[in-house]
Amino acid sequence: MAVKTNDPAGMGWAQCTGEGSETAQLRVWMKLSLREKLLAVESMADLSRRMMELCQRDGRPYFDPQTGDVVTTPFPPKPTPSTATTSVASACFSGSNSTIP
Repeated sequence: MAVKTNDPAGMGWAQCTGEGSETAQLRVWMKLSLREKLLAVESMADLSRRMMELCQRDGRPYFDPQTGDVVTTPFPPKPTPSTATTSVASACFSGSNSTIP
């Protein structure tokens, strides 16, 4: 008597190992058309660029795609308010009736 599973794709426990998972991923990749593969690679490249930009912005380490080196940058300096912003803010919230030049 065959044991029924709730797995509609027919996946078994063999795919739960590292080697089985890799084999299953390769099977899925091999079924993709060239167009689908190119779209997937482009999406991965876009994600990689976006993650690198976020790491650069936040001052976190990231891999340089040109050299493969890990780039560590100090945290970006905190923005200081400009004099115009300070004068507008102080004029608005100081309670004075003076006009801003």
